[in-house]
Amino acid sequence: MRLTINETSPVPIYEQIEYGVIQLIAFGDYGENDKLPSVRDLAVFLKVNPNTVARAFSELSSRNIIYVKRGIGNFIVKGAKKTCRKSILEKIRNTISRELDTLEIAGFSKKEITNLLKEIRSEK
Repeated sequence: MRLTINETSPVPIYEQIEYGVIQLIAFGDYGENDKLPSVRDLAVFLKVNPNTVARAFSELSSRNIIYVKRGIGNFIVKGAKKTCRKSILEKIRNTISRELDTLEIAGFSKKEITNLLKEIRSEK
């Protein structure tokens, strides 16, 4: 599993888990109706408190990304991949917007910012 936790990040661990699962779904590691690892198994794997994983799963459930079959486990909702891709796009859009605002506040012109973006893309 590609899900990892950054213990030095200011982002709460449950949010890191939530976003990590969103990425796994968006990237195709989990498909519709696939079963996720149990709360306990994922907590052991990530070396975190099971309550932290449970909170992440609860958030995912409230966002209609996963559903619970009591006594059986947590599963991926039909259409979750599309929802997760939108979530990733929104998060990245917000991050880029904040960083562009920072450049503008620092006095960089729109032309300088555009050139920077072009330069970054050409490095790929």
